[in-house]
Amino acid sequence: MSPCPSRRTARRELQIASDLNISEWTVSTHLRRIYSKLGIRTRAALAYRCAFLLTGSEDGDTPERRP
Repeated sequence: MSPCPSRRTARRELQIASDLNISEWTVSTHLRRIYSKLGIRTRAALAYRCAFLLTGSEDGDTPERRP
């Protein structure tokens, strides 16, 4: 499971916790720590940052998806 959310797989902490058999609090704690290290505050910002890190493109598009 990747820490980077996508539009297709975005899930709530409760769903993630259930899948991983850990508490919702643990998921929230890890997400807060990730946000802090990346200097972001929201899941939307995390998705944007992941898209940039994975593709090197600010809009998240890969070269194959560009017109």
